[in-house]
Amino acid sequence: MLSVAARAACVRFAAGASVVTAAHETDAAHCDAVRRKMTPIGAFSLLSETPAAPSIPAVLLTFKAPLAAADLKDALTAGVAPASARFRSRVDERALEFVDDLGPAAAPFVVERGARGEAALPGAVAEALTAPLLGRDGAGPWWEALVFDHAARTSVLLRAHHCLADGVSLASLFARATDQAEAIAAAVDAEIAKRRRPRGERRRRSALARFARALLKALGFVARVVRGALAMLRVVATTRAPLRGAAPRRAATGRSVAWASKFSDVATLKRVAKALGGDKATVNDLFAAIVGGALRDVLGDAAHVTCAVPVHLYGGALLPGVDVGNHIGAVLARLPLPGGDGAAAHVARVSRDVGGALRGGAGALVAYGAAYVAAAVLPRRLVPYALGGSAGCATVALTNVRGPPVDGLSIRGVPVEAVVPFLPPPPGVPLGVALATVGPDATISFNADASLLDADALLAAALAYYGELERAAGI
Repeated sequence: MLSVAARAACVRFAAGASVVTAAHETDAAHCDAVRRKMTPIGAFSLLSETPAAPSIPAVLLTFKAPLAAADLKDALTAGVAPASARFRSRVDERALEFVDDLGPAAAPFVVERGARGEAALPGAVAEALTAPLLGRDGAGPWWEALVFDHAARTSVLLRAHHCLADGVSLASLFARATDQAEAIAAAVDAEIAKRRRPRGERRRRSALARFARALLKALGFVARVVRGALAMLRVVATTRAPLRGAAPRRAATGRSVAWASKFSDVATLKRVAKALGGDKATVNDLFAAIVGGALRDVLGDAAHVTCAVPVHLYGGALLPGVDVGNHIGAVLARLPLPGGDGAAAHVARVSRDVGGALRGGAGALVAYGAAYVAAAVLPRRLVPYALGGSAGCATVALTNVRGPPVDGLSIRGVPVEAVVPFLPPPPGVPLGVALATVGPDATISFNADASLLDADALLAAALAYYGELERAAGI
């Protein structure tokens, strides 16, 4: 995780391409439309996507009771749309700009998909994940909500294009539509304040000592970035992607999705990680090990594969003053698969290879900078090749989505029962897996290329391997 100072530096760097002056905002009434350039990372996501692998993060909310579509639209329009002009604008794909000229049509699309049984929901979600956004024809902003009614409750699939914001920004924005928005904002502010050392606790140093300290920090930062760049190049050069370019294994097409809501709790995940991987092992390490276990049967005798892990530059939260945007870098790492050396050895290897690549944030900065430069400098037709030579070489993309720091969520008084995010894997990557931790509960989801992988089988294998890990940890 980056320090507060490093994050602040990232804020200045990341915001440089997307800042709109106050004068520009004020002049909106005197011109046909206010146009805002996409960030280079947002443009990279748009230029590199394909129809089969659109760059559209999504999250499924299941409510404990019916929720009226009109109430949902009011909550999204009042809570999310005012936070950023991007969510009130259409997209000019040719110019890579947001065009603020929708007027009353700036509200999100909220579409009722009719009543259907919950058993049919995975198929409906899989179909929706690759469907074009309704606003893509220029009629509205590039985010939407699809409403599925069940017998006694409602499910809502929220989708927003990556060019609007990264997953962390989207989670922060969607949280503003909940009844707990003020409590969530207060909890985030309290966490940030807790991590900052009060001025009175900072030791007084001479100017020379402060300079020496700053110089050492700068040199250390450069060294970490260089190590991160070399590590990423080494992974690319030695990548293992056994499914890349493979012939279809199944008759199915499109996406295959499956999920397990509240399959464990965060406290247990931490206990299993520490018991098997040591004090440095984290929930992220255990999550990656579980995914490795799920791939074991699919990939046969493969010892490892390459994984891509989107990492937020600010540690998984939007800091005060950070513009809604794209502040992530996809770190490449080697993901060991289970071998004959036991569960503890496997988790330890994953903690070393995947956890080691993520710790410190240097790899994320390298990946962010590479995508930034590619989108800003390369001809548009070459951007997909840049992706293919980096994150596109992975077999699986992984993300851990930390939910709001509250015990329960509701919208217009209707409680949320489950929150299931879906990670859209980059083009060429057959599988995206997301872990969501909301309050004490953990949920896992698989989003797979249906021609190569069966998400239901992967989920079953993942849960079975997690059971092995729990038993090995004595839990």
